[in-house]
Amino acid sequence: ALRTFRKGLASRKGVVRVPLVAAFLVAGLAVYFIPRLSRETEKTIEARRQAAVSHARTIERLQKRTDATLAAALALRRAGQLGEMVKFWRDSEEACREVIQEVPDRPEAYYELGRMYRAFMEDDHALRLQESALERDPEFAPALYERIVLHARRYRAPLRRPAASPCLSARPRLLRPATR
Repeated sequence: ALRTFRKGLASRKGVVRVPLVAAFLVAGLAVYFIPRLSRETEKTIEARRQAAVSHARTIERLQKRTDATLAAALALRRAGQLGEMVKFWRDSEEACREVIQEVPDRPEAYYELGRMYRAFMEDDHALRLQESALERDPEFAPALYERIVLHARRYRAPLRRPAASPCLSARPRLLRPATR
């Protein structure tokens, strides 16, 4: 069987040479292109790494800035100085909008802006911003927490009725059992 195979190869020398030449051609192209591709890949990886570091620093600066402005705004709200609170809100909103322009796919800026809207008691807008943060990262824990707080406020609001409400000020009626 081996002799028959060798005779078949011997009679087909031209057929054997074509795949052999193609194999050498592919190997030569691989030797030329693979180092080039690896250099480009390394450059791409390094550029992505630098972008990620830059984005992380931007987010860190945003969080420091908004934490300070939110704390000041809440202190002013507790003091009853709502007019002064607006200055801090504008600063925080501007910072968040800048970060959203730079890094639109990260949830942190939407979360921070939503916190500021919640401080201003604009719960619907704050909830929309937390939802936007969760669209970018569904497991972003701070936005999940804020969303829970906002939903709790929304459902608790109808339960708080003013003292002048007829159902709270009127005496309860006693129900008589139905007679047959």
